[in-house]
Parts: sequence; structure tokens; C-alpha cells
Amino acid sequence: MVDPIFADPLAWRMVKAPSLEELETLAETAFRRLPQKFRALCEGLVIRVEDFPTEEVLDELGVDAERLSALEHSGVIAQARPA
Repeated sequence: MVDPIFADPLAWRMVKAPSLEELETLAETAFRRLPQKFRALCEGLVIRVEDFPTEEVLDELGVDAERLSALEHSGVIAQARPA
């Protein structure tokens, strides 16, 4: 059965995004739930959650930092974030 809050798309406006610390905890918990055989192959893995990507990451993804900044300043990204 679907939780009523998730059935109505407008109800999501009241839901707040998790903090960076909460996202990091979620990622670490999910990683710990993976099979040991898989985790063993990820030796040295660092889980790090940051607010903004580095220039290096943007370059690797082929994202133009100026365009991303323009989207944020124009309110496009802010509108997608819960208040």
C-alpha cells in the first residue's frame, strides 16, 4: 500500500531534503548492506557527500561550471530544491 504522502505529488512540497550529513549516513548504511564479497572489491573506497562538485568532477562529467552556476543563480536549481 502506498503511503498517502507519496501518492500526491503536491504533498512532496512539505518534505525537506536530507542534510549532507544525513545523505552521507544513508550512503554509508547502503554500502554496509552490500554483500561482503562486493565490499571487499571496494577496498579504499571513500564515501564523501559534498554540497557542490569540484572543477575536476565537473570536467570528468563534461559539465560546464559557468552554465551550472547560471542555472543556480537564475533560480532553476533553487526551484528544484525543497524549501
